[in-house]
Amino acid sequence: MTRYELLPLNMMLETAIAHYGPRRVLLAALGGFFAPAKRAPQDASQLGDHLRRDVGLPPAEPSSHYLGHLR
Repeated sequence: MTRYELLPLNMMLETAIAHYGPRRVLLAALGGFFAPAKRAPQDASQLGDHLRRDVGLPPAEPSSHYLGHLR
């Protein structure tokens, strides 16, 4: 059985710096810090069918152009 342990932050940083170099680690940290926060969709109509199913909603209606060839 594999056991995962949380490493202290300084060990994770030392490992990342040793592997990628200080410049890349610093640029990645600054990029993450200044990146805009991701926002949740405003309403359920913007959710995909798999997410709608996860929260108990029915799938979105298929678009009309999809059903047009069936008639």
